[in-house]
Amino acid sequence: MAAIDALIDSLASAPADPLMLATRWEGLLKSKTENSFHMENLVEGVQCWLFDLALEQASGEVRYHSGWPRPKNIAALDPVALLAGWREINTFRRSARHPLNPLLFLESLAIHYLRALRPIHS
Repeated sequence: MAAIDALIDSLASAPADPLMLATRWEGLLKSKTENSFHMENLVEGVQCWLFDLALEQASGEVRYHSGWPRPKNIAALDPVALLAGWREINTFRRSARHPLNPLLFLESLAIHYLRALRPIHS
């Protein structure tokens, strides 16, 4: 499975536990493929996915991941939380190239991502 496919799979069917999600991402980053997948690619992919979810709720369109399966509960997601998560994850871009502690970085990214997937009334 290509790295981007594995990333989208982890985003579309994300476990509720941020540690499990971070571990999946860590395995993805450590896999040796012909086109290396870096932390910057991961952060960008998560950010684009959140943008697509918010855009799909607002307009019914998808910009970045139009061929991939969508989460089942997309109608229940809070668009404000999705965009807030997108903004928060933007700050991760600065340290994605050289995080001091890569696993802690991934765990924090996973926490922010899962927080953005809050249902509307929570």
